[in-house]
Amino acid sequence: MLPKSLSRRRLWYATKWLLLTTVLAAVLVQGLKLGRQVDWAHITIRPGWLLLSTVLYVVGWLPAVWFWRELLREVAGPISWFEVTKAYFCGHLGKYVPGKAGVIFIRAGMLQAHGVPFVPGALSAGYETLASMAAGAAVGAALLPFAVPPQTLKKVLAWLPGGVVRPEVISILVLIACLCGVRVMSHLFHRILKKMVPVGGGGVTEQCWLRQPTFLAFSLLIVGWWIHGLSMGCTVQALSPDPVSWSDWPRWTAATSLSIVLGFAALFSPGGLGVREWVLMEVLEPELGPLALVATVLSRFIWLVGECGAAGILYYWPTGRKENSSRPPD
Repeated sequence: MLPKSLSRRRLWYATKWLLLTTVLAAVLVQGLKLGRQVDWAHITIRPGWLLLSTVLYVVGWLPAVWFWRELLREVAGPISWFEVTKAYFCGHLGKYVPGKAGVIFIRAGMLQAHGVPFVPGALSAGYETLASMAAGAAVGAALLPFAVPPQTLKKVLAWLPGGVVRPEVISILVLIACLCGVRVMSHLFHRILKKMVPVGGGGVTEQCWLRQPTFLAFSLLIVGWWIHGLSMGCTVQALSPDPVSWSDWPRWTAATSLSIVLGFAALFSPGGLGVREWVLMEVLEPELGPLALVATVLSRFIWLVGECGAAGILYYWPTGRKENSSRPPD
């Protein structure tokens, strides 16, 4: 008879692969449906917009880098922007490992060589990830009324009072709920840090993380998601010869934030594979029609190139290599 731990592990393994297979099959069916409607012979892709989209996608993560550095300063003292940014983007590649825990271990491990203890570094990386995803969920949910047809929204929210099913009311309620949730999360991580790291050790203070993220930090994280939405808009513009329609920016932002957040929440899916694509095609199809498939494929390519490119450039940057060789690990 198998031990309970082994049986649970096998059950989770089978469930994970079943979920991933189901999602990929659904995305494949949806993609084939749209693909049959695409006029592939007349598609024109403008590389300049794709390059701008890649740059904006990378820039959109900089508020999260700043927030992580603020957390690290409270537990390990001052640390250079370069080292934090390098560890952040190199850790991004860990999400392509099943379970996504590689993100935290890579980031915390890379900063050990620069005087950041592993446990506070890992906790701060996990805290930043959850705060960033909370901001993305807030943005995506707040903009959902602008991203789906009104008829669909009314069906989904039919249980709410009639006066609440309005875009501006829903957006305000979602932002308030997320701010309250982030405040609860800050208290939780503060208690975890106090138990795992002695007060005063490694730069930890009694009030560490208790008031994080501040209103400024949460606002900057939200700005980062709007930049991601602009990146998606550039991808859409690469397929369209028409002038940029700024009224679609909320839709682009909702599509991007919801796809990344839901892909993060799907632990069974490495890099949100399948989940991101399904969300993007669903949200973008009313605007682009069959070209939503092409935009979805291009966005996955752009995100991967942006993450790998940023990680590679920062990791092999001469200044970073020199600093690493001259500073022995603790």
